[in-house]
Amino acid sequence: MKRESGQVASHAVGAARGDGPRGARQASPGLAVAALAAGALAVSLGACSFDEVRPGVDQPTPVAFSHAPGEAPAKPLPVDWPKIFGAPELTRLAGLTAHDNFDVAAAAARIVQADAQTAVASAALFPQVTSSDTGSRNFSPASIRSGTGLAAGRGVTAANAFNLGLTASYELDLWGRNRFNSLAAAQNAVATRYARDTVVLSSVASVANSYFSLLSAQDRLRIADQNLKEARFGLEAVKGRLSVGTVTALEVAQQQSVVEQQLALFPPLQQQLQQAKTAIALLTGRAPESLAIRGGSLDALKPPAIPAGLPSQVIRRRPDVAEAAALLSSADASVLTARADLFPRLTLTGTGGVESLALRNLLSPGAVFGSFGLGLASPLLDGGALKGELDLQRGRDLEYLQDFRRSLVQSFVDVENALIAVQQNAEHEKRLAAVVTSARLAFDITKARLREGTIDILTVINTEQTLFSALDAQAVVRLARFTALSSLAQAIGGGWTRPELLELPSLDGLEPVPLDAVAPGATPAQGLATDRGGYTAGGPVSAGKS
Repeated sequence: MKRESGQVASHAVGAARGDGPRGARQASPGLAVAALAAGALAVSLGACSFDEVRPGVDQPTPVAFSHAPGEAPAKPLPVDWPKIFGAPELTRLAGLTAHDNFDVAAAAARIVQADAQTAVASAALFPQVTSSDTGSRNFSPASIRSGTGLAAGRGVTAANAFNLGLTASYELDLWGRNRFNSLAAAQNAVATRYARDTVVLSSVASVANSYFSLLSAQDRLRIADQNLKEARFGLEAVKGRLSVGTVTALEVAQQQSVVEQQLALFPPLQQQLQQAKTAIALLTGRAPESLAIRGGSLDALKPPAIPAGLPSQVIRRRPDVAEAAALLSSADASVLTARADLFPRLTLTGTGGVESLALRNLLSPGAVFGSFGLGLASPLLDGGALKGELDLQRGRDLEYLQDFRRSLVQSFVDVENALIAVQQNAEHEKRLAAVVTSARLAFDITKARLREGTIDILTVINTEQTLFSALDAQAVVRLARFTALSSLAQAIGGGWTRPELLELPSLDGLEPVPLDAVAPGATPAQGLATDRGGYTAGGPVSAGKS
């Protein structure tokens, strides 16, 4: 490109000097000036070749999750994934959240802003045309018109002037400055859509967790109420034995403390219940008083099987990963925009219209005027502002690169943690179920012997507390298990799939969307350097094929 531009410059300057064929020596001064301008332009263009290569992603993907029950690919969850828990009320609340949540609405508003910014940035790709239409009537003294002084004449002279004009300008996007700036804005708009999807997924998972917390509070309140009845039954039995002198007041007080312990459980459980309701109301965008929630029991729900699938699937099902990729693509384009700012900008301008002193002659051929110009603006001295802007954009690009890498690793960590929680909570619940079975058997035997008066009160109290604690712990672990299942559904992206219309385009010389390149054991994306310290030399990047 440089060599060809140099040849063009040589021919142009030679023509301006008068070298070459005889006809060229007779060129007019205006043609010589035009030739010099063309030569300067060719020299400027020949010097404008630039390389820009971002460090590669270089983030391998594990072949499978360590704690997944299997390695087979899994189908994505349905879009309304909370329905897999078998609670119609939860499905309804999740739908309200996706539609009316305040954070979702705010994220949607950010999409509108980003789209508007894209329209603003894309406007520079097209010619700018303005209209200038005027009509005026001018008055001047006759003495001024005659030029002979005040005594030379009297009266006022009036003259009309009409003008209809258009002014147009267009920047030739030689280095892709406007195109890359438009692409940066467009990719940012894409990122806002993924950000909204991330907010929807997070909000729906939050409403599911709050609903499970509400059901757990209701379960634990029922357990506490039943335990309170059993404790009061034991208290009445002990008091009966006190009347016949077979127990002391100390043993009665000990059983009374068991009753008080059960009563003390109600306030925090009621608080958990009411706070879960208010949290759900906020997530659904409603006042707590206007939202009726019936609730029920976690025992009525069957823990669903949620296959995690392969890590490569998770990457494509997470909107936050897609958002990070879009932001990285936008930052890539911003670097190229800042790089293009270092080079000359060529602008075409033109003005045309009609002008006449008489309105009736405004559209006549003689009223037409016009001009055409070519402008070349090259940065010379700016105190390092443009270079500083380029370094700034490069730094931002490297920051978004690390954010993207973190989002990849974070997605794997989220799934692994959720899988561990699901497995361990299921095992914990299974073991607690065995504890409850044994504790209930012991309690039933103790209760029968209490009626017979053949057991000491301390044994009764210990047996009661063991059963009561096991029942409550079982409810707590069951909540943890459902919360882990919800977290797993969120970690694998729920039912989200990347819309085909939002596929991220690539840039010349860069691969800004390395989602496809990050595969099991993947090396950095093709065309990207592996040096993580900063930008390295690569192929030329411009608006077109150079």
